[in-house]
Amino acid sequence: WMIFMNARICGIAIFIILVLCLAYCIWGKREDIQKKIKRCVDIFSIMVVLLPIIFPEKVAEYIYPDVNEHRIENKRLKDRNEDLQAENDALEMKNNDLEAEVEKLKNDSIRSSNNEDKNENTLEKTLKNIQIVNKDSRFEELKPYIDSYGNSYDIAHRLSGNFSGGFVVYDLQGNYTTFTGDVVAYTENSPIVYLKINVYKNNDEFIETVTGINKSQVAIEIGPYDVTGADNIRFDVEIDDEKSGNYDSGIADCCLVNVKVN
Repeated sequence: WMIFMNARICGIAIFIILVLCLAYCIWGKREDIQKKIKRCVDIFSIMVVLLPIIFPEKVAEYIYPDVNEHRIENKRLKDRNEDLQAENDALEMKNNDLEAEVEKLKNDSIRSSNNEDKNENTLEKTLKNIQIVNKDSRFEELKPYIDSYGNSYDIAHRLSGNFSGGFVVYDLQGNYTTFTGDVVAYTENSPIVYLKINVYKNNDEFIETVTGINKSQVAIEIGPYDVTGADNIRFDVEIDDEKSGNYDSGIADCCLVNVKVN
């Protein structure tokens, strides 16, 4: 740039000198007119060569009259391109933020779903939602159930004590620590029949035997049983022959009610 400026200054100086020389040739000492014309042509030729150096913009505008408009348009386009690039960078940053937010929401949704599944597996269970993994063919679910004393229950699981006895196995999956509930005799039982229930966890690990289940008896509490880590809990029902005396035949059932597992 400094070189260009120095050349331009020198060119202007030379141009001025040439103008003076041209004036001198025209109005100076008297000479042959042909010599003056030749000298003027030579000086003018040099001036024409120097003009692009001294006034490049003006010469360019003269030769290319639209160059200034093109220059302005190019600058406008360049500025517009810079603005678009800035907008693109901002949109890309915003898009990255949105992708990060979507990924975060996805991970939160997965964690929430896993927690819901975990909670579903570990929430307190009742007869309404506890899963049965095995039962005999005489098992029956009663909704609602009213016992001999008029007590009402939303749901009851009826088990038969006749013949080889009925049974039910509830799924625990090792997720619970305590099992509680009540047992009552079925309302249509013979008044002289007594039942007993053998309770097991993990299929064959004996817990206790519940006795005295009779139509005249109020609900008998079962548990609380420690079922920590147990896969299941089983209830086997049978007639208590020692207490049933002269019982020969007829209905001999009982109902599990108020069951809670937590």
